Amino acid sequence: MDVLRYPGRCTCQCESLLAVLSARANGIEPLEYLTHIYTQIPAATTVEQFEALLPWNVKETLKQSAAVQSSITATTSNPTARPKATTRLIETIDTD
Repeated sequence: MDVLRYPGRCTCQCESLLAVLSARANGIEPLEYLTHIYTQIPAATTVEQFEALLPWNVKETLKQSAAVQSSITATTSNPTARPKATTRLIETIDTD
């Protein structure tokens, strides 16, 4: 059994799935949320800074950054650019 050989593996997978499900429950795109928290966690040093990264606290921040990003994308649209691969991540999680 992998859990016996690698005891931390199951916990890490559960925490990642919990973050994805929490993002979904709060109406946030999971990949966008994970990208945001994984870039912000290294700078967080206080409990308040970590709590600010919870999905219900990040929701407005991500909406504002999405609005800015969409205005930038609208002005620099590239028809040959690949679409975001967020559905592939969700499908992978759903099948596990």
